[in-house]
Amino acid sequence: MRSWYDEHATPRTETDPWAVNVHTDHETEHHHFELSRRWQGKLAAAGLMGIAYPAAYGGGGGAGWMTRIEREISRDYEENTGFPGATTAMLAPALLRHASEEQKLEYLPKLLSAEL
Repeated sequence: MRSWYDEHATPRTETDPWAVNVHTDHETEHHHFELSRRWQGKLAAAGLMGIAYPAAYGGGGGAGWMTRIEREISRDYEENTGFPGATTAMLAPALLRHASEEQKLEYLPKLLSAEL
């Protein structure tokens, strides 16, 4: 059935809020992972990844409300942080709260920029 859909159906577009990217092969999955990782790096370089995180840890040093605005704006664009961004969203708050100062300085900048 999948081959029929591949031949006859149109993949969902970004206009569908429920669209999900499903990759059936490792190469495509890896390609999208790398695109997401590079996008997160670009966001970090612009100070838009981890806006409310302290600058010493690779964040933007801004207020929490700035994060909400960035998220709303980013929804209008195709690029997204995908799996690397989800990992950052789960791991960075735990590091910020529980890691030693040395660990925060070592890992948070790399995590926010998608180097890890």
